[in-house]
Amino acid sequence: MSLLTGITLISLINAQTTIILQPDAIQGKDAYLRSLSPNDNFGTDPDFSAHAWTNNGNEVIARGIIDFDLSGIDDTIEFNLFPVPASNAVTIDLKNISQESVSIGIFNSMGQLVEHQIDIQPVTTIDVSRYVKGLYFVRAYSGDLVSTKKLIIE
Repeated sequence: MSLLTGITLISLINAQTTIILQPDAIQGKDAYLRSLSPNDNFGTDPDFSAHAWTNNGNEVIARGIIDFDLSGIDDTIEFNLFPVPASNAVTIDLKNISQESVSIGIFNSMGQLVEHQIDIQPVTTIDVSRYVKGLYFVRAYSGDLVSTKKLIIE
């Protein structure tokens, strides 16, 4: 994909990629991107201009838009609880956590915290035999990510 004469965009632009403009050996000498937004935030204002200089010092400017695809970024913590209903123990199986620290809180139906564990393993079993029968909520959280599931104790 050619952005300017003598300049090639080396990588596709996404949320995890650095944009590299590579001047070619014959026509290009140097290149950079500059935001057209006063706060230089490509996430909220994706317009940019690309500046390049030819070997003889002439500047060429092109405008474009960065299209961010953030659909692959998780906004919740996926986890399974089993068995439900439970009587002695419940297993929490985290699905989409790589290296982040995940904590859980178990709340009774009155919203009171009855158990809290920090930095749980991807598969964690919790003894619930001492819990009173009823409805509980298991909340898993890591940074800004939070998910809650119902747990029934029989």
